[in-house]
Amino acid sequence: MVYSFNGQTVAGALKRNQWFMVLRIGMVTLNNTEQEKRLNFLSAREARQQ
Repeated sequence: MVYSFNGQTVAGALKRNQWFMVLRIGMVTLNNTEQEKRLNFLSAREARQQ
């Protein structure tokens, strides 16, 4: 997500959008861990086959 700040500080924008950003980061983190689990499972399966 891209913000245009128009001279505002990042901290000020973060205070206003804090909860939204926290939720967003949390969702992205969850997605990443799910994908990593899948990748780890697949690579472990491949390693066993070799």
